[in-house]
Amino acid sequence: MAKKYDFKASELPISPMTLTTTLENPTGGWRSFKPVIKNKTAPCTATCPTKVLIPHFIDSLVKGDLDMAANLLHRNNPFPSITGRLCHAPCELPCNRGKYDEPISIKQLERFVGDYYLDRKGKPPRRETGKRVAIVGGGLAGMSAAYYLRSKGHEVVIYDRNPNLGGYLRYYVPEYRLPLAVLDAEVGALERMGVKFVLNTEVGRDIGFEELKEKYDAVILAHGSSIPYTPDFPGVDLLKSGWDLMKEVREGARPKVSGKVAVLGNGYTAFEVARVLRRLGADPFVVYPTAKIRIPFSDREIFTLAEEEGVKFFFAKVPLKADRRDGKVILTVAEWDGKAVVPATEREMEFEEVFLAYEGTADHGFLPDTIRSNGTLKADRRSGETPLEGVFVAGESVSGPSPVVNVIYSGRSVAAAVDAYLRGRTYTPENMPEVVGYERIVTDYFPKAPRVPEMRLSPAERIHSLTREEVLGYTQELAMKEAERCFNCGFCNACGNCYVFCPDYTIKWVHGRPKVDYEYCKGCGVCSEECPRGVIDMVKEREF
Repeated sequence: MAKKYDFKASELPISPMTLTTTLENPTGGWRSFKPVIKNKTAPCTATCPTKVLIPHFIDSLVKGDLDMAANLLHRNNPFPSITGRLCHAPCELPCNRGKYDEPISIKQLERFVGDYYLDRKGKPPRRETGKRVAIVGGGLAGMSAAYYLRSKGHEVVIYDRNPNLGGYLRYYVPEYRLPLAVLDAEVGALERMGVKFVLNTEVGRDIGFEELKEKYDAVILAHGSSIPYTPDFPGVDLLKSGWDLMKEVREGARPKVSGKVAVLGNGYTAFEVARVLRRLGADPFVVYPTAKIRIPFSDREIFTLAEEEGVKFFFAKVPLKADRRDGKVILTVAEWDGKAVVPATEREMEFEEVFLAYEGTADHGFLPDTIRSNGTLKADRRSGETPLEGVFVAGESVSGPSPVVNVIYSGRSVAAAVDAYLRGRTYTPENMPEVVGYERIVTDYFPKAPRVPEMRLSPAERIHSLTREEVLGYTQELAMKEAERCFNCGFCNACGNCYVFCPDYTIKWVHGRPKVDYEYCKGCGVCSEECPRGVIDMVKEREF
């Protein structure tokens, strides 16, 4: 046991003491490194096609400020109630939390905030610019472009050949995936903003393209992949349209289909048509041209759901011909190696009916040759600018079939380019700061917590309803619980760690945010080491 010593004050040596505060003696000149506080990009935001500031809106959600969360979300994604149901959630794949326990359910949080704000959105802009923009096509790309252009104060008019806006979402996405009430609410918000609709009007037939160019300051082509692709093989005219089936069901019809049926397709539409047929009582088989492992990531969720529901698949197969015998459709298929039919692999299969469900193509017949090229349009992929003055292209009209979130981003980026054009400015695509890796997250500050599970109907429940929504949204309690798991990577949410741990008290609190007082900071790096979210970098003094 150590010996204890006791001293009287008079026995201690004389030591110096400060007669003023340390403010009289700046010490910042001693350092070689300095801390720099700056927000970075979270992996989720980096992979989100719309570049939503995910950590920011989730932090507002945690703090109970739902209006701010909605505002932050809508800056980059005007339709979170739609993406919260239909997005393939590429943001969740690189989530840093997934390297710790489980990724954040970003899609469900987006849906919760979107549904909360659905009836509150739709405010007209404060100022009008006097500029007029025509949008050809009232699908998702056109709606997205309209939202952002109207927000900037421009007059926006959407021309659509259908009686209602929504395009593919309205006529071909089943009710169990996207309730019409949600889509109607989004369209209603656009109308309250002051976006005008000219419906049942087809450009090129009811109104000329050149007339639009003359009447408006800019024109956006967003007419989408509206023509179903039909393969060319003998007997193809004997087959039914999966697109027509989807539209009938969406409008409330319940066609009688039973027995073994086939669906021919090359993507999302084929899987969804098969799921609808399953609900109508048929036994569907999907004939798919590529191997199972080559299904695009954006279609994986629908494929998995279809497989759970009993849909069967013939992978790496293509149709060669179709015949009708004794009331049955005899489909001849062969193996496909990705480039050509494999010799001696032909086989016949018998079905009650066969449905065509290939992805669509765009109709550019009403446009001048100056912007058409081999079935596509000449346009910059980011700005949508074409060789024609004041004419831009958005969405699947230029990209071909794409996930909903990519289509929304296209509409937003083209809207930004059009806004710059109308104001006589140069359009500059957005750039994101560096991405925060998992190694920068101080996980000691985050207790382990399982992901709040998605509330999904069982396959048995799903196949018995064409209208009951198959995935239920979070309650506010569950949304808060899941939001609290977020690391908020790269986002300074004023947690106060740097302020608490700074040994020199050089982290000041200004307007609710930390700020470094470089007059006294010695560059020890403690603040950087203890920042849970990787927001504080130590930078060489001479390189800063």
